[in-house]
Amino acid sequence: MMKYIKLLAVVALLTLFIGAVLSSQSNSVVQAQAQKIYKLAIFEDLSSLNTLAVLGPKATVWNFYVRLNGWGPSLFGFSDKFYDYIPGIADASTEEEANKMKTIGADKTATIKIKKGIKWFDPKTGKEVGELTAEDVAFTFNAIGGKLYKGIDPIKMGGNWPGIINPEFFEKAEVVDKYTVKFTLKAQCSYSDWDEGLLFAPIINKAYWEPKFEAASKAADPIKALYEHKGDDEPVVGGWFFQKWEPGAFAESTANKNHYGYGVKSIRPYAGGYTEEKPGVYKYVHTTKIAFPYDGDPGTAILDKDKPTVRLELTTGPFVDAAQWRIYGDQATAVAALIKGDVHILLNPLGVAAGFRKQLRETKGVGIAENAGNGLFYMSFNLRREPFNVKEFRQAVSIMIDREFVTQQLLAGLAIPTYGIVPSVNTAWYNPNIKTLGKGLKEAEKAAQAIELLKKAGFTWEVEPKVDIAGNRVTPGRGLKYKGKAVAPFELLAPHQGYDPLRATFALHIEERLNKIGIPVKVNLTGFNTIANRVFDEQKFDAWILGWGLGGTFPDYLVEFFHSRNSGLGGFNPQGYNNPEYDKIAEEFEKACELSKLKELAFKMQEMLSDELPYVPLFNAPLFEAYRADVIVGERMPYEKVLDGIQGVNGHLSYIQLK
Repeated sequence: MMKYIKLLAVVALLTLFIGAVLSSQSNSVVQAQAQKIYKLAIFEDLSSLNTLAVLGPKATVWNFYVRLNGWGPSLFGFSDKFYDYIPGIADASTEEEANKMKTIGADKTATIKIKKGIKWFDPKTGKEVGELTAEDVAFTFNAIGGKLYKGIDPIKMGGNWPGIINPEFFEKAEVVDKYTVKFTLKAQCSYSDWDEGLLFAPIINKAYWEPKFEAASKAADPIKALYEHKGDDEPVVGGWFFQKWEPGAFAESTANKNHYGYGVKSIRPYAGGYTEEKPGVYKYVHTTKIAFPYDGDPGTAILDKDKPTVRLELTTGPFVDAAQWRIYGDQATAVAALIKGDVHILLNPLGVAAGFRKQLRETKGVGIAENAGNGLFYMSFNLRREPFNVKEFRQAVSIMIDREFVTQQLLAGLAIPTYGIVPSVNTAWYNPNIKTLGKGLKEAEKAAQAIELLKKAGFTWEVEPKVDIAGNRVTPGRGLKYKGKAVAPFELLAPHQGYDPLRATFALHIEERLNKIGIPVKVNLTGFNTIANRVFDEQKFDAWILGWGLGGTFPDYLVEFFHSRNSGLGGFNPQGYNNPEYDKIAEEFEKACELSKLKELAFKMQEMLSDELPYVPLFNAPLFEAYRADVIVGERMPYEKVLDGIQGVNGHLSYIQLK
């Protein structure tokens, strides 16, 4: 399992070998070849087939579900569910060997051996097209890392890439022999850039991508040229051959049961540790006990009546013949399809809406899973424009939002009020001492505090709003001005009700509350892809509401979302937050090695963000997910209790077994 950030429209050893690629074979081919088709419902269309772009500016959750299901090969990664740090394609039989590989020497070099026999496959023919070697690994880092091609580097590529291969840390990668790669780095350690950066980078096929990088580097806009490549014939090492995409309707993949990871067995004992084995090929033994908040679910455990010996046992497939993602315009239609049996699971980063939950609980054959979400739903602004670049304006906005009222009254407890960037369920990294502006205040008290802030910052009104604290009433104002200049009405982009009622409800609440104190905002409830394009691809916006899936528990997104280097087109800082003091702390965070220092810096960044508010956090949501238990072998998912839910592991695509 790798841990990339993905944009929320509403992963396992693989698992570390399972990737997705596309070809143009017809639906009839899929149906003819497939006896068992795993059918998954999603709620927004794809926006790219190019895997480099999907990890870059097109990092939507929908692209991740379909195009990057199971990911691609990486040197290291996390185990399923319990997040043990384990080798992926790196060749180690013990934890000690793996740790030696990860260690950077005093000369700022590290040498890593990779497993032999991992094959690339042509997605159109299903035939082997070569072995994954050190050439592929070195090419990946040097090409994307900015060492080979003019105009191409991780910062320009945007999205996840600056966090995966930080050019301030990475120097070069060299081929030592067919299965050995030597890294030269710019520092002897960096937890963010090495342990959870370079070692997690997806490896790409050199023979396929080298001519495309060369051609792109000669174009007027190299990044645009690289991302415009369709990518439907990219070789894959893993368990899925992407077959077809009918925009607005469905996407399909067929199974690759010849991939290297097929039949790999992983065992997580109750005593702690982790063992992974491909019989006759390799075995990896990990002894460290990892504490994880969701370790109480037995999953598919082999349990002795008196002495439970295994907490989780998984064997990597795929065990179905094909997967089909059906695109639905709304949840009502998708829920009806699930009840009818036309689909097997609903994939949505917010889970199933409240209105359908009772009906699904009462439907025979439907299984239910409930989990905490590892996400963030927020409002942000174009900080390049007035008045959004005024801190007190952003603070006033945050104060006026009554998160508790919206989540508890309007949304009937279906969401959790949020004031910080790091989710509170991530207890290892969440700072409980951040500012919570306006929390616990009545509407009139909020208005009085917000108005006072605006006045101190130089705002005035043609008609100033009046506040009656005793009666908890606010008489609306109008004609807001900043330093004598009228503040023009601005647009707040948010997903529409049919797509996501939670964010739409927050947007309408924000519009009503801000207009009461004379802040002229108008909500535009629209499509997810429309918002993503305007904000990330074009940066033509005033303010917006969206959400993020935050990947693993390590909060490197505190750098990716707010460092000024990521504020260009396609970057994860489209709001244009630019604070040299924050950048300095973020860069120190990237260079830190000890967890205690990392936590200290992460807490500092959270405190700054709760004051500066380049994002105004709104809520997080527990996930209620539904699936057809009656068609699954064992009548339950391979495991259900997992941070960020079953959707966070893409519906168990490579473990699911259908009757």
